[in-house]
Amino acid sequence: MRFSVIMPAHNAGRWIGEALESVAAQTVAADEVIVIADSCTDDTIERARGFVELPIKVIACECRNAAATRNLGIREARGAFVAMLDADDVWLPNHLASALALLADSDDVAYMSG
Repeated sequence: MRFSVIMPAHNAGRWIGEALESVAAQTVAADEVIVIADSCTDDTIERARGFVELPIKVIACECRNAAATRNLGIREARGAFVAMLDADDVWLPNHLASALALLADSDDVAYMSG
């Protein structure tokens, strides 16, 4: 199954590297990571583009709204599943594997948070 990771970010330069590292460390790989840089005035975009360990697409926008930023990422996603990760958060290495185990044989919609 294909996972698209949507990562909204607003001036998250000091945290985004750790968040992206947690995506790269997943036991089930993400197929794409879409960083939505919303009204950033720091080095968030440069840090995201410089993280070469993942297939990252960076979209700069002026949404100034977390929901609109996430929706923009969802519209760009190409995966069968969408996983949200804020730029100042991290996942345990089994996060996507757990989601896949929950969703693989189901048509249900699920929300996981921890």
